[in-house]
Amino acid sequence: MSEIETDDSCSESNETPHAVAQFSYSISSCFPPGTSEIDSSSEIYEIIPNNTSISTSPRRTTTFKEILKLKSSNSSKSNRTPLKFSHSKINSILSIFSAAKSQTNSSKRPRHTILTTRFKGVEIIVREKFPLKMLLEATNNFSKDCEIGKNGYGSLYHAILDDGREVAIKHADNDYEFLSELQASSRLNHKNVVRLLGFCEDSKERLLVYEHMEYGTLSSHLHNPKSTSLMSWAARIKVALDIARGIEYLHVYAVPPIIHRDIKPSNIFIDATLTAKLSNFNLSMNAPEWSDHITETVGTFGIRSDHSTEIVGTLGYIDPEYICTSHWTISADVHGFGVVLLEMLSGRKVYHANENDEETLLVKFVAPYIAQKEIHRILDPKVPPPTPLEMKALANVASLALDYVSKEHVLRPSMTKVANNIQSALEGILEGQVIADNSIACNCESMR
Repeated sequence: MSEIETDDSCSESNETPHAVAQFSYSISSCFPPGTSEIDSSSEIYEIIPNNTSISTSPRRTTTFKEILKLKSSNSSKSNRTPLKFSHSKINSILSIFSAAKSQTNSSKRPRHTILTTRFKGVEIIVREKFPLKMLLEATNNFSKDCEIGKNGYGSLYHAILDDGREVAIKHADNDYEFLSELQASSRLNHKNVVRLLGFCEDSKERLLVYEHMEYGTLSSHLHNPKSTSLMSWAARIKVALDIARGIEYLHVYAVPPIIHRDIKPSNIFIDATLTAKLSNFNLSMNAPEWSDHITETVGTFGIRSDHSTEIVGTLGYIDPEYICTSHWTISADVHGFGVVLLEMLSGRKVYHANENDEETLLVKFVAPYIAQKEIHRILDPKVPPPTPLEMKALANVASLALDYVSKEHVLRPSMTKVANNIQSALEGILEGQVIADNSIACNCESMR
């Protein structure tokens, strides 16, 4: 086991920070043994919480601003005898607080310690290790009846564990994909990323255990309308915002930043509250914070050739610049999101038959209509026609989507800007719904 520090906004831990433990142990040596009396004329000092971040519980933080402050006689109701500090003791305590601050407050944001371990040569955040027997029993030996999905990297099974937890179990096909996804997923903690609960690995099986997502993939909602709940434009743009915030988390707040590299509807899951979450990190790679243009380095797994003929990702969603240069940029996920957004607006698959019954790429098909401000011609007919205010917001979203799928990565905005754009569009749609509802209510009232 080892310890690393991480942003408080990105993950949570019940562990006491190492620096705090050192501080608690060291400062005790500065306090003199308890005494029954103290000279009433002496200056009594107390420690005032406020500045150096020290985690005292998973969701509460105590800080220290003023190290020592003169304590008035009526400021505490404690019956304990206060301690008298000499100037030498004060200086000693000050030095200890300074050391604690340097260890626990290395950035402006609150940080705390979490446990990591090494597994199969890679470093992961500690997760539950499930016994194979339990997972075999929960899936009836991975029967077809329990299978809920399958792709080129493994099968997904629905299961209920002995303790009542409802989970999704991913059966990885090879060690590389298993370790890559385990390393990435173990470090992620965000409401728009499917949560990894743990894993199982023995000589024969490589299994990842995730939270269960009741409503399946975004792909099934877009292309199987009988089972979808996304039958309003507000619902679809809200899901788009969830996806954008999830990718923004990977790029900005994950430590280190991550490029997903395979953003597509089948890698986006939806739970019972219609919250969308990113999944399937088997192709993900670490992205240095200081670089927007990086080669294909995958953590501790080594480097794939920049000039490899192997294409990583899914055709139709892959960054075209990567195909030409074999170099990845963090904005590759922006491109993938842009394609997904166009798919959500049009209801069409990334490759589909055009008006002449010829297979064409979605981006090429919708781009001319969006540029000519004829978005109504490409909107998904399965969703009720938008109101005028909704149409205005959707036209803006479609126009922005063309920026996201630009062929050059330098022309694409950051995911933070993308998410803010989508949020503004959603607010516009919701505002339009309120106006429409009020109008209907007024009409009904006037008819009485």
